[in-house]
Amino acid sequence: MIMGDHSKCGINTTFNTGTTVGINCNLYGSTIHKKHISSFTWGSAVDDYTTYKLDKALAVNNTVMSRRQHNLSKYEKELLENIFQLTTG
Repeated sequence: MIMGDHSKCGINTTFNTGTTVGINCNLYGSTIHKKHISSFTWGSAVDDYTTYKLDKALAVNNTVMSRRQHNLSKYEKELLENIFQLTTG
């Protein structure tokens, strides 16, 4: 299993061997997730997946990174915005 940066999963979340999870995903649920989960995905295999809103994702990233005395740089923010556009259309 490979999980991208800034992705999170709940306790007891179930994945198959070889599952790939993109960046900025929030996943939960004990039902096995699909093999490939695109970046900026939110949800579970049962409740359907939705798109994680970019503004909320960036806010959470800033909160988490500030605990480590780091803030998103302009370059990092632009990179995440570009990936969001590429993966969500």
